Amino acid sequence: MAQEVIRLYMGSSLQGDTGGVLDFEFLSNYCNKCSKDDQTSHECDKNYEGSSGAMESEEALRIFQRSVEKCSLCYTELISDGDISVYAKLKDTDIYGQDHQIKTTTVSITKQKCYSLV
Repeated sequence: MAQEVIRLYMGSSLQGDTGGVLDFEFLSNYCNKCSKDDQTSHECDKNYEGSSGAMESEEALRIFQRSVEKCSLCYTELISDGDISVYAKLKDTDIYGQDHQIKTTTVSITKQKCYSLV
């Protein structure tokens, strides 16, 4: 019997001073019921199409893209485990472009490496 591999990723954005959660995103490219061809009506757990390796980047992008609408702020720093693909995706996407009313002319995102992630 083949072993089932469930691919999940959960990321969050935290307020720097308090550590409170500002936003989070949970991605899964797997649904147990769908994988068993279960035709009954259900809420599908699969909310991501793509490789497991790209989930972290997609999660960060979704959180950054909705930051103005949801939190009334623009994220300017990414603190991560050093995965350059997340930072590259954010830099390559015009997150805070002309679609948002931002008082500053340019919002740049800088990367900080966190050495104490658990």
